[in-house]
Amino acid sequence: MANDGGRIEAQAKKAPGRGRSCIFIDMAYSLDELRQRRHFQFFEARRSGGYFDKVIGLHPLADRVARLNSSIERKRFSECQDVVEARSASHGLPVFLRPLDVLLSQRRLLDYMTGVVRDEKVSLISATDPLYSGLFGLWLKRRTGIPLVIHLVANFDLNYEATGSLAMPRMFPSRALEKRVIRYVLRKADLVAAGSETTREYAIDQGVARDRTDVFRVTKNMIAAHRAPPEERRPLTEGERQQLGIGNSRKLLLTIARLERVKMVDQSILAFSLVAQEHADAVLLLAGEGSDRDRLERLARELGIADRIRFLGLLDQDLLARLIPGCVALSPLTGMALAETSMGGCPAAAYDCDSSIADLVETGVTGWLLELGDWKGMGQAAHRLLSDPALYKRMSKAMRKRAENLTDEKVLYAHEHAAFDRLLGPDCTSQP
Repeated sequence: MANDGGRIEAQAKKAPGRGRSCIFIDMAYSLDELRQRRHFQFFEARRSGGYFDKVIGLHPLADRVARLNSSIERKRFSECQDVVEARSASHGLPVFLRPLDVLLSQRRLLDYMTGVVRDEKVSLISATDPLYSGLFGLWLKRRTGIPLVIHLVANFDLNYEATGSLAMPRMFPSRALEKRVIRYVLRKADLVAAGSETTREYAIDQGVARDRTDVFRVTKNMIAAHRAPPEERRPLTEGERQQLGIGNSRKLLLTIARLERVKMVDQSILAFSLVAQEHADAVLLLAGEGSDRDRLERLARELGIADRIRFLGLLDQDLLARLIPGCVALSPLTGMALAETSMGGCPAAAYDCDSSIADLVETGVTGWLLELGDWKGMGQAAHRLLSDPALYKRMSKAMRKRAENLTDEKVLYAHEHAAFDRLLGPDCTSQP
């Protein structure tokens, strides 16, 4: 594979598995997007610290974000992992027959992946959401008899109540349908691996038996650059600061999130509108990309602060890790990103949406934990941190220490391995 993934090759060779293979269905990033961001750990973590010898990643609707030369493409990510990317519709039918085209194309993909299960002697199917990834995983489970794990990292009821947005509106265009699919998929899974205790309780509310749930923290996806102590990270160069549009400003507020309504990035902009009144040199950085960008830019213009907000898009993870120290983190609804900024020593103003957030953010100690929608409180918290360097320094150290205690890879993977052993059996290698 490309040189930029050389360290993943080395990690793979150092961590032999137990003769098991896994299919991992995920639609967050295409392989090209991942390489652009250099977030290789996001894929490598699929091996669960070497528990699986081989992983075949699957992006069933990859043509939404990447150009494909054929209907199904299998690519090499590392010595231990391939990635299958497929077109949502590949038969060239007229527009009015697109639903049929999608159905036929996904049926073809299902046939292909059934062959992969057989050829690779797959032991487990994992999917990262209870919507389309989960549905495809369920179809594959029924075809092959292989156990299915759903990784649940969101409370879809809370997200809808907060934003009125559906998770996949083009595929599941009504709230009633979305709820039915989520409930159905979660109940049919062999294990629901929730990202926090909050999402675990959400799964149980959907009818999943508690003994078929567990908590797998997403912080295992964190790259080495984010684990490095803030003081050991190389400072941004003058050229990089100019490239990011921050110049000499030292009062930086940062939100790392997909620019989608469900992530509530507009709350960060509203909070910053208060900060901007008190701090003429403050700048808000939005690291991420998504379909909500135009609306967010309009909001910034309406509030008269567009010239002080930087839409950074998808950043290289090494650059992002070097940008984080010294920032104030605004977290309306961020999970992995909050863990990354916390490891960078950023005190946070965050909404109390999930237990994983409350694990990191303690009011008066590591930042401020606020009620959902309290953007004024978020702005006031950021103002206090920007106005009191001693307070910032004290909270920064406390946040880094707390984050370290919650991101120990050995502990996280040992917990996963025990859960997989209960599901597959500790001595089971693979299906015949």
